[in-house]
Amino acid sequence: MIVPSMTVTEIHKEVYAEFKYMLKHVAPCVKAFKKLVLRSSRYPFSQSYEFKTREKQNLFIITVIAY
Repeated sequence: MIVPSMTVTEIHKEVYAEFKYMLKHVAPCVKAFKKLVLRSSRYPFSQSYEFKTREKQNLFIITVIAY
């Protein structure tokens, strides 16, 4: 869990430890985003995806933008 009292180094270690887990969830989001962009007629188009990690319950929010 990331808390406000953590240093930048501690936050980096926390995120890096769960990076492989994040990649598993980002790939399907990008694929779904591509479909939405092709259907969209207004740009810039953005979509946000969020997920929690299992081990440490960190919440990651990924925002993808197509200009």
